Amino acid sequence: MEWQRQYKSIVLALLTGFGILLLLVALPRLSSPLPARSDGGGRRALGVGGGPTRFFPPQTVVPREPRPLLPTAAGRPLQVELPIDRPRSGRAPDYVAPLESLESKKSGAPTAVHERRRPDTGMPVVDVLSVGSITRPEHLSVQNRTWASHPSVRNFWGFTERDDHDPDCPSKLDAESFARTCRSPMGWEPNAERLRASHFGQASGRVRSDAGWFCAQRRPGRALGWLREIYRDERNIPDLLLVVDDDTSVDVGKAIDFMGRPGFSEGSFVAAPCTFSMGGFKFPFGGFGTFLNGDALRAMTRPIFCDGRDRPTDYATHAPTICANLKMNRIGERDVFEEGDSVFDVFYKYSALRDFCVHSDWMLGYMITFYSGGSLWNVYPRQCREDPCTARSVTCHNQSPKDMMEYHLL
Repeated sequence: MEWQRQYKSIVLALLTGFGILLLLVALPRLSSPLPARSDGGGRRALGVGGGPTRFFPPQTVVPREPRPLLPTAAGRPLQVELPIDRPRSGRAPDYVAPLESLESKKSGAPTAVHERRRPDTGMPVVDVLSVGSITRPEHLSVQNRTWASHPSVRNFWGFTERDDHDPDCPSKLDAESFARTCRSPMGWEPNAERLRASHFGQASGRVRSDAGWFCAQRRPGRALGWLREIYRDERNIPDLLLVVDDDTSVDVGKAIDFMGRPGFSEGSFVAAPCTFSMGGFKFPFGGFGTFLNGDALRAMTRPIFCDGRDRPTDYATHAPTICANLKMNRIGERDVFEEGDSVFDVFYKYSALRDFCVHSDWMLGYMITFYSGGSLWNVYPRQCREDPCTARSVTCHNQSPKDMMEYHLL
């Protein structure tokens, strides 16, 4: 019948059109031998079939125009191509103390130092760096006696106001004026500029106005100078460094297990139980801790040379990426860099700038994102904000000394 023939023609036309549409969608994918996918954390991966997958961090520099040659670790030139060259400010860095004093202070022992002579048991070696305060010394003491007494822990270091670049900072700082300065335009990379202008001085849901809090933001940076001196001899670098606040508890065994998982223990690897992404980078919520493996520490304690001359083979193996990011100068860190500095040296000095306009966890996250040779991952199970502390928790925050003792017995 005529209507049946017309019906079949219409169906055939629809099917043909649908087939052509599918072919147009599929052709680009079929023509690409390396399909791209994501690991869920913003990193792109390349791989074929069931073969090995290589992940590339989001900060990888996309080359646009050629730049000078830099040496490789083997001494051969390596061409580094940089998309952005944000120059230095042209002004000498304004530090809170003379540079000579800052350099000599690196090797000064912190307020709390507990070294344990560990027998060679084959267990991973762990160092603990805790950021505390002289107003509550019992927190550092209880940390050292409880969870930090784990047999893998070799060193426990506690930093307080006594160890700051300027120990008199709280009595000198006009907090209101300082916050106003830090929220004003500073010529940073736009994403970082917006983060600072909108959120500087805000923590735990409230605006901070106490000078002591602003001064304490420099303290982890101050500790980087100590770590640079301790780890200058790479034989001293541990398998794992735990950076925590003095009201943090850590299950060291769980931290070791997580950081030692297959695929995590090779290459620079840094993780934190609580992370946020803002300002163009990912940063830890400091109170829950940040874990750095030995390769990340090596990457950030080796000297950097960006001037193109041949250098010894012990300098940073990912120096080209470091030099590229220094030239991008997103938050002004290029102003303090000198040839031969390590990453820790750069951010030790950066934290001593008079206008140090970042929170301590922003600085750690920024440093890890752009200068560690890796990226920041989440520890699982995730522990953040008001999450309750349980026997499954890798870390707990806002702990009193009593809480730490109870957690240690779980």
